Amino acid sequence: MDQKRAWLLVFAVFLLLTPKSAALSGMLVSVSIDHSSAGSRELIKVYGKVSDESGSPIQNALVSIQVDNPNGSTVHVALVYSSKDGTFKDEFSLAMGSPEGTYTIYITSSKLGYEDYRTKISFTLLFPDFSLLVSPSSLKIERGGSADCAVTMISKASNLTVELQVSGFPSGVEGSLNPSFITPSRASKLTLKVSSSAEVGSYNLTVVGVGGGITRYAPLEIEVIEGESFGFNVYLASILAASLAAGLAASRFRKRRIEAREKRLDREYLAYARAVAKLEELKARGEIDEETYNRLCKEYEEKLGKRG
Repeated sequence: MDQKRAWLLVFAVFLLLTPKSAALSGMLVSVSIDHSSAGSRELIKVYGKVSDESGSPIQNALVSIQVDNPNGSTVHVALVYSSKDGTFKDEFSLAMGSPEGTYTIYITSSKLGYEDYRTKISFTLLFPDFSLLVSPSSLKIERGGSADCAVTMISKASNLTVELQVSGFPSGVEGSLNPSFITPSRASKLTLKVSSSAEVGSYNLTVVGVGGGITRYAPLEIEVIEGESFGFNVYLASILAASLAAGLAASRFRKRRIEAREKRLDREYLAYARAVAKLEELKARGEIDEETYNRLCKEYEEKLGKRG
């Protein structure tokens, strides 16, 4: 019995003194990651390859994957095996609201006859939140005219794509976006066209952006104003109406003057002509109606007749 114990002791000492690495081969693991937006989540894919020291692939190696968030909490654990060509793959997703910052992936590869291999790789996660900016944010557009403004996106996520729309168009106003999809490095031009029949006034439009499961809004105020040509035509029309009114009053004045040549009546007829011209002008502008115009003219004529 003592001899048996002695042999066991010698064998144990031999195991302790024998270098472990002498019986195990070396192992290497290469790792890469890719992440992209998928709706309201961020999809992360982990790729890798297990090989020996000579570069030959190692099949059926057990690969342990652990992912820690920026706070140090483990958010994902997986066990996968390497394929015939030594490659392995794993994927997971992080929901909106997960901590932003640096995530660390710990990789451990094991197989009988090989030394365990440990490595880690990190990636930075910024969720695709964004804001919209319209410049200028207010426009004055003449009836029958058009105007442009730029729509840009501000976001930390460089790979985010946002679809744009515009709502709140009044009758006679339309718009087009070019392009209708934008990224943080690419703006869109919004062209607004106002028809000649659009009503003058102020209107509030809304630019809507949808991307990464998020919807954001930006206001745009437009004011439809009279065009210069339209205003000039109105001015000419008012001048023409006033001229016609003055001509009519002068004709009446000359008729009255033929009937009475007295100096006093001339002054009164001139005052009457001016008053009638003013009434004609007010009528042409629509500030008095036909009934009021006729009534006032009649009153002036009656007063003048009594004095004559």
